[in-house]
Amino acid sequence: MKKTIIAFVAATFAQGAIAQPPDLQAWTRIAPAIQAALECRAEPNLKDPDIEQLLSFDGDITEKAAPAGFTVFGMPVEHITLVQGEDDDERPALSATSLFAKASLADVSKAAKLGTKDHTRQAPAGTLMASMGTGNKAQISCSFAAK
Repeated sequence: MKKTIIAFVAATFAQGAIAQPPDLQAWTRIAPAIQAALECRAEPNLKDPDIEQLLSFDGDITEKAAPAGFTVFGMPVEHITLVQGEDDDERPALSATSLFAKASLADVSKAAKLGTKDHTRQAPAGTLMASMGTGNKAQISCSFAAK
């Protein structure tokens, strides 16, 4: 299965550890689409020239700095990952994940209005699911509906 993984580090940029993105205007244009994808409201247009340029969909893991203050469901994001590939039936598949630095699983579930037991819900663009991710930090993922 071919995967493309793209990562942003928002919290690190806010602390000044990562340089500003090379094209802040382009990032500003794509931020609403990326936020909508991470909140499972809409699938991002991966053919958008700004998204292609800034996310560098080339098969490698690429870390990018996002502007300070980037949030998902109103909570500051530490790390964002988009994964593009195929599902088990070889249909195109896409998922978007936000890792939160200082939020508990309960905080994320409440902000995203997820079920309290299974931490999932159907959203307009796919399925949202919260879990514990890297470094025992809360994360939320949107798995977009296969087309």
